[in-house]
Amino acid sequence: LNGNNIMKEFRISNLEFRLLKKKISSLFTIHYSIFNSGFTIIELLVTISLFVVLGLFITQTLATLFTNMGKGEVGSRVRSEGEYVVAVMERHLREARSPVCAASSVTYEDPTGFSTSFSCTGASPTRIASGSADLTTSGVTVSSCSFTCSTSPTRVSVSFTVSQYPASTDPRQTATSNVSTQVTLRNQ
Repeated sequence: LNGNNIMKEFRISNLEFRLLKKKISSLFTIHYSIFNSGFTIIELLVTISLFVVLGLFITQTLATLFTNMGKGEVGSRVRSEGEYVVAVMERHLREARSPVCAASSVTYEDPTGFSTSFSCTGASPTRIASGSADLTTSGVTVSSCSFTCSTSPTRVSVSFTVSQYPASTDPRQTATSNVSTQVTLRNQ
């Protein structure tokens, strides 16, 4: 090998060395910048604060949802109790004869001539009964119960308030339903 060839090889080798050094240096810089790019304490505090606020919002929304769901169930049960009592009374009174109303009861003759009645009975909880059988369950109480009879045409007006029993200590979990109906008798 002569001196020119050695120089050419050295130049090529030197060029290759510089390129290799540049590649290694760039890899190291990228590698170093990946591990060096962290978050500041302010960024971490802001992020944590946002997650706390979001968590509180979601918790409050779920608590409200479950409370309203419970209130809807109680309200539905109370309304269905009132609707059931009214349906039974309407069915029986429509075919009744000779109704006699008192403040909290109505006595009538059924189509077979048997005397029977509907009344609000009991101290606490108050119930609506047909003869000796309760029409309301132990989960409700009745208040403001009244029966009114009128003539021409013969009608019986019934009104009462049905509430859950025992009453909840949480006002958001209470349910009350006002129920009223007017039945015109067919057999007069």
